[in-house]
Amino acid sequence: MKTFRNCLMTAVSAGLLGLGLAAPADAGAIRLGMTTWVGYGPLFLARDLGYFKEAGVDVDLKVIEESALYMAAVAGGDLDGAASTVDELMKYRSDDLCFKYVVALDDSHGGDGVVTQADVKSLKDLKGQPVALNEGSVSEFWFNVLLKKEGMTEDDVSITNMTAD
Repeated sequence: MKTFRNCLMTAVSAGLLGLGLAAPADAGAIRLGMTTWVGYGPLFLARDLGYFKEAGVDVDLKVIEESALYMAAVAGGDLDGAASTVDELMKYRSDDLCFKYVVALDDSHGGDGVVTQADVKSLKDLKGQPVALNEGSVSEFWFNVLLKKEGMTEDDVSITNMTAD
């Protein structure tokens, strides 16, 4: 538990430093938005276990299921930052809004998967079938890579947009 705590606090401290919010005794408050995703779990653990308070930071975590909404809240000053994937950050970055990525919380190496009915034995079995995924997300990108390997495209399936929650 001590190793987890040290790693988490190092990552969070680096992120807060990047936001200009880390200070010794009382760093103040930070409001972070994010979608529902298990990779953001350590932020909730750090909050609930008192690690942020111990470091002098009051962290308010807001779950907002649409990335466009939490990025707009950051741009408008309603949030101080967001826990987000790099692809989301790049999607909303512009000349007017220069979002900065300050800390990586997670690396995924083989943690993704496709869940199907038992009768689906390959991606080709999905031809003409409805497929639910979060449009515009890493999930859609990854699914397209899989489809391409099978000589397919999204036109071969029926995409249904589904948010992370």
